[in-house]
Amino acid sequence: MESDPKGKPHDEELERYLEWRDRYQQRHRKETRTRVLQFLVATVILLGPFVAWRLQDSGELQFIGRETRIVHAVVDRTTWTRHGGGYFLRVYYQFEYEGQTYEGKFISDRLTGMFHEGECVIVKIAIHDPEKNALQPELQCP
Repeated sequence: MESDPKGKPHDEELERYLEWRDRYQQRHRKETRTRVLQFLVATVILLGPFVAWRLQDSGELQFIGRETRIVHAVVDRTTWTRHGGGYFLRVYYQFEYEGQTYEGKFISDRLTGMFHEGECVIVKIAIHDPEKNALQPELQCP
């Protein structure tokens, strides 16, 4: 590298260095954005099916993009049913919304507990389509 008498690099070399640095920084930013995007895509691909399964299993998938409301329902009847590897209690309930009566059902398990006819349960409904409803086992009637 040639220098002037005071030891400073020529303007031409400094200019080449600055151009290289700018190209390097642009390339580095682009690569960083690509890596972040790849990470996000991989995360969605890996976790997406689990989240969808969990939403479906909890009954929440039917409420995505819908306005909902929590209502009280009354257990109408119960029956024992074979489900999977054993017998479970199938619980039928009714609720009223805007003057109309709607029905729903669910299978009781260890998490939801036992239910009896006439018992109050909490149900989430889609307000524009109350036929779409699901028990909210974590909520208790007052």
